[in-house]
This record gives sequence, structure tokens and C-alpha cells, in this order.
Amino acid sequence: MINYVLNNTPDIWAILGWTTSIGCLIGATIYDGNLKLVQKGIITIITYAFFISLMNFNRYSFIFESNPSIATPARIAQAYSNNVVIIMVTAFYLFGMFLGVLTSYLVRKKNKRKV
Repeated sequence: MINYVLNNTPDIWAILGWTTSIGCLIGATIYDGNLKLVQKGIITIITYAFFISLMNFNRYSFIFESNPSIATPARIAQAYSNNVVIIMVTAFYLFGMFLGVLTSYLVRKKNKRKV
């Protein structure tokens, strides 16, 4: 299903790059190097992604089980690719958020040494 997403989504890498940069900006702005607070945010985002993926999976499973005639391999890949996109976007956002917080933390630590 990852191949389906990568081959059939135009500009997927640009979208993931923007997601990472937005996560970096948000992480640096909101958390400002506070590593303990970031852990709570990461748990919240992962929980959200898990539940939304679970709901999508259950919805498509019910549709395909109730009407097996529409369950062609292409439609199954198209339906479940939503979960792959949610997981990929969440992972890239968390990566960007981590980079933003880490950069903010290191800059703050470096500035404290100078004073």
C-alpha cells in the first residue's frame, strides 16, 4: 500500500517536506525546548493518529465485508492507503516537531553558556 501512495499521490515528498517544516516551526514555537512537555504532545498526536487510522480501517473493512463484489485489489489498496497517508504524515510531523524542539533546546543551552 505504500507503493500505491507513493506512485499515485502527486507531490507526496513535497507535502511531507512541508509537514516536517511546519512541525519544526510549531515544535520550536510552542514547546520552546521544554522536553518534558514535548513527550505529552507526542503521546497525544500518536494516540490521535492511532484512533483515526483504526476508525478508517474499521469503516473500510465493514464496507468490503458487506459488499464483497466491490472489493477489488485496486479498491482495497485505494481505501487502505488513507491509513498509510495518516501514518506517514504523522511520522513526518513528529520528526519535524522533534527537530524544532531540539534546535530550540540547543540554542537555549548554548546561550546560557555565553552569559
